[in-house]
Amino acid sequence: MNNKGFTLIETMVSVLLIMIAVLYVTSVIIHSLRYSKKNKDIFYIHQKADNIKNQLLSNQFNSIELSEGETKREEDGYEIFCKIVNKSESLKEISLIIKKMGLNKKYYFIKSKYIN
Repeated sequence: MNNKGFTLIETMVSVLLIMIAVLYVTSVIIHSLRYSKKNKDIFYIHQKADNIKNQLLSNQFNSIELSEGETKREEDGYEIFCKIVNKSESLKEISLIIKKMGLNKKYYFIKSKYIN
């Protein structure tokens, strides 16, 4: 007797293999989406830090915005901590910490009285 076609077992095995392949591809896609979102959030934090840095460095050396001390504020869902320390008569050290959704990034830069 010459049977043509697949048996039930062969069909079930092939369906199982296809399901395993689909689950693997789905898990890879989900992982890459999570990783992509985290990288996007980090990019926006860097962008926010760069904007704040440019704002601070554009001020005059003795301006009120660059007075020594610590500040904390929230802006667009970001927690922003800024600490300014007078290192000398002509240098100020600025520490910036930006937090958003469990991500913390620290930035340090110097403002000189003589270099704009």
